[in-house]
Amino acid sequence: GWGEPITPKELVKIATSYAKELGKYKTFKKGQPTMEWYYTFMKRHPQLTTAKSISFELPRAKIAQTIVDKWFNLLEKVLIDNDLFDKPSQIFNCDESGFADETERRNNILN
Repeated sequence: GWGEPITPKELVKIATSYAKELGKYKTFKKGQPTMEWYYTFMKRHPQLTTAKSISFELPRAKIAQTIVDKWFNLLEKVLIDNDLFDKPSQIFNCDESGFADETERRNNILN
């Protein structure tokens, strides 16, 4: 994944750009993917679902500097212990750090 949620309309825009880049725009009735294409794409890929995003709660956004420092100290220890400082391709973000505090409620595609 890209680490950023995308909406169905954003997926159609990405697919449009990709189709044009590959010269495949003639494949589509209107020269580009439509929302109808999106629905058939989702049927072809049942592992993808959509879900509404939720706002980041204000109490969770107010974090003391000591907590942030403690987190970065732990991160540094993990990177050193696992010899990962020069291997960014082996580090994956699997937490909520990419959430904005004012997330718009919208459908996002999930894998």
